[in-house]
Amino acid sequence: MVVSDHRGGHELLGRDLEVSGRPVPLHLGQRQWGAAHYLLFLPLLAVSRQDPGRCGLFQWLATLDTSVWLRERDMAHLRADGYGVWLEDGRCVRFLAHVDPGPVGDAIAEREQSTAGLGAVLAGYRRTDPVVPVGAVLVIARDAAREVNLLADLVSWPLRAPVAVTTVDLLHQHWPTSRCGAPEDGRHASSVDRPTRGGCRWR
Repeated sequence: MVVSDHRGGHELLGRDLEVSGRPVPLHLGQRQWGAAHYLLFLPLLAVSRQDPGRCGLFQWLATLDTSVWLRERDMAHLRADGYGVWLEDGRCVRFLAHVDPGPVGDAIAEREQSTAGLGAVLAGYRRTDPVVPVGAVLVIARDAAREVNLLADLVSWPLRAPVAVTTVDLLHQHWPTSRCGAPEDGRHASSVDRPTRGGCRWR
């Protein structure tokens, strides 16, 4: 994260706002954290601290830094909410995280609530020529209905990258736990049930 390069700019902007009589924003110059930060980064960090000798979050990139990481690997068309490296019992897994934003807008019919916008979550992987350099793509669906539709889509049209899907509710119920939950074989998460050809349920 780059902080020092912009500190002077933040201070100058703050002084200009004060001189003009306008209020200085409370979070001026601070990074805005996305949903993946709260749903994955903080729980994984908590699990790391529970058993530091066994598992740990070695690296985490927020959304902006993840975009830079993908662009450096000629994958700027991919849009991910986070990138991480998880270590557990001598194993390492690199992963990209996606948070389903859910249906956007008020004009979406009720029957479309469980499918609207889902196609965009993993659309970039449909046109990726090189193999994505991660062990797993983690997707956090907004609810169980959208999770079911994501899995059905992965079964009918599998991706080259291994995908695991969970929901916001399941994460709230089970994180952090004593089980760290790193993938055991690079394809399916260790606490998975109902594996499919193209994806699996991660909980």
